Amino acid sequence: MAGDSKLDRMRRVGVCLMLALWHCAAYTQQEPEYSTYFDHIVAFNPAYAGFRDMVDVTAVYRQQWAGIEGAPTTMAIRAHLPVNLRMAPGGVGIAVTNDEYAFNHNLNVTATYAYHIFTRHGKLGMGLSAGFWQRELEASWQFPGTTQGGTGDPSVPSSSSSDGAFDASFGVYYESSSLYIGISSLHLFEPDFLYEQAGEPLKRQYYVLGGFKKVLQNPAWEFLPSVLFRTDGKMSNFTANCRFEYNKKFYCGVSYRQQDAVTGMLGIELSTGLRIGYAYDFPVSKLGGMSDGSHEFSVRYQFRLGKERRVYKYKSIRIL
Repeated sequence: MAGDSKLDRMRRVGVCLMLALWHCAAYTQQEPEYSTYFDHIVAFNPAYAGFRDMVDVTAVYRQQWAGIEGAPTTMAIRAHLPVNLRMAPGGVGIAVTNDEYAFNHNLNVTATYAYHIFTRHGKLGMGLSAGFWQRELEASWQFPGTTQGGTGDPSVPSSSSSDGAFDASFGVYYESSSLYIGISSLHLFEPDFLYEQAGEPLKRQYYVLGGFKKVLQNPAWEFLPSVLFRTDGKMSNFTANCRFEYNKKFYCGVSYRQQDAVTGMLGIELSTGLRIGYAYDFPVSKLGGMSDGSHEFSVRYQFRLGKERRVYKYKSIRIL
């Protein structure tokens, strides 16, 4: 029994290490994964803050690779709204994100400001976000031939360790009545987090987002395809999404994430401004045989500040 317990622990350690490497290297992203990225644009492009001229509050929970111990779990809440500071239209926002995978526990709090310019055919935004990243590594492994808690490798921490750093991101976003495109860069300072002798830097990431809207023959239906591409300069991947929306109250769609998953998704507006979304990832990677897929739940509430002006109508032309 003791041998089986030790073997199980070693298996868990192996899976956790594999997840850590897969999550940070194979996917080329150090940010949480979002299947419904079109509802979380401000998470990777600060220029989107306040872009809809409404207060936007979003909460999301994602369980990636369900059924695998130590698989990534993400919880985040974001809020952003339009502002007009000294006749400078734009938006501000704040976000809190908790991301855990394997032995890693990451927390970051960021604040965002965006400046918006109205053009002839649409609106252009430029945004900057800055905040604090706290990363913690909870070491709980044992390597063969070492004492309890030891690793035998100076580059692997032998005990729990944490570090924090400040960082910033920048983005540009443009949207017209029929299309949108965004370019952004995260982790401009590439901070390095030190765990004893080992270091774990946040590499600079680049995102390119593009999509358009087409009203179908039945004007209640809209076709909304989009593509998200990201790279760290050495490795890259993309996600392509095909989505249909009915009467701006219900959407359904499917997407493909390169070498990772095929995703089915749907969302519905329960009341004015309140929307609930769900996405399920069917894994197509090597983890597919070990995982039950990924689940993503989101709640989004949008509303306008202030009261709308009432429009009065009169039957007599004498009353103006």
